[in-house]
Amino acid sequence: MTLSEVTQAVEAFFADNSHAGLVLPSGWFGRPYDNLHRLTECTAEGSTVRVELDGQHQLSFEGGALLAVREPEGLTLRGFATLTWDWRSYGSLEEHHEIFSGGEVAFVALLG
Repeated sequence: MTLSEVTQAVEAFFADNSHAGLVLPSGWFGRPYDNLHRLTECTAEGSTVRVELDGQHQLSFEGGALLAVREPEGLTLRGFATLTWDWRSYGSLEEHHEIFSGGEVAFVALLG
């Protein structure tokens, strides 16, 4: 799967689901099915796919053979070598920076 196809899959998922929950390699970001995020930007440059949520959270998927898999409950991204996760708490200017080596990231749609 090309990086362009990955960005198209992310954009198509959010076109069908205006908001989604986020599951990182370490688990849910926020409370499951409570914290919902909207896509503000998705780009591919070099060997990196960047996904921006809510205008303040950024996922950067680097290296590996990135694959986007559409599933009934959402969209899963896997096959990356490194994930960089930069985020701020809502209502705060404090920045957080995390790095994951592999794993999966899921955008979970609300069912029903």
